[in-house]
Amino acid sequence: MVVTMEVMLILFQCPKHTQVHTRNREIVLFPTLPLNFVKDIKNAANVSINDVLFTCLSQAIRDYLEELQCPVLKEQGSDLLCRALIAAVLPRPLNTSTAETLQNKWFFMSSDLGVGVSPEHNDILERLQYLHQHLNSLKTSPVPIVGLALQNYLMPHLSRDVNATINMNAMVRRSVSISNVPGPGKVCLFANQPVMGVNMFLSNVLPHVAFISYAGQIFGNITLDPEAIPHAQSLSLHFQTAIINLATKLKVPIPTELQR
Repeated sequence: MVVTMEVMLILFQCPKHTQVHTRNREIVLFPTLPLNFVKDIKNAANVSINDVLFTCLSQAIRDYLEELQCPVLKEQGSDLLCRALIAAVLPRPLNTSTAETLQNKWFFMSSDLGVGVSPEHNDILERLQYLHQHLNSLKTSPVPIVGLALQNYLMPHLSRDVNATINMNAMVRRSVSISNVPGPGKVCLFANQPVMGVNMFLSNVLPHVAFISYAGQIFGNITLDPEAIPHAQSLSLHFQTAIINLATKLKVPIPTELQR
């Protein structure tokens, strides 16, 4: 029960408990995905690449919690909220002035990660459609514009204490932060040697999931507190199982390197 409660504190922000962080961090690497494979999945489902990656992450967390027999998941079912802070970027106009290029065009946007979706059947296609519709509704809402305006034009004029309180409240009410960054499409050189892979590692207050595309592949990982989230390496296998399951249901061929 102690193990499951620690997992619950980090992933579900139970209001009856206070989060505890040991300041220790561990990195869990997700399987490297061919970019064309992920694109085939998103085309088959008529969704975005973000929708596919977030769905597999959501499914991996769900399967991980079922494996640990988390009591919160059993109790709340479809009412369970696992909210993520997603790093969102607004496009910069081509005629942007030199001064404006130094201004932030990205901000964190809060979104449900859909871990509680489909409690009876645990169907990944239902999860995909839920996240696709949910993320689309956020994109077309005033949230991105308002969020960026508050970040760039209001918060710089607030006191340090007020800013600290706002940021802390944003963190303790969320379960995970996520970023997805497009990288170079071709192989780059470092010290005159080809770079075979790239990963982003972010040590955040929350567990942080980082995806980056590079040279036709998608690299991903999650940086977390191993004492709060035990047996975390199994998240990698759950993520791989999720994308294989999603591809199978959409009749997308699975690359040999992902087949077990």
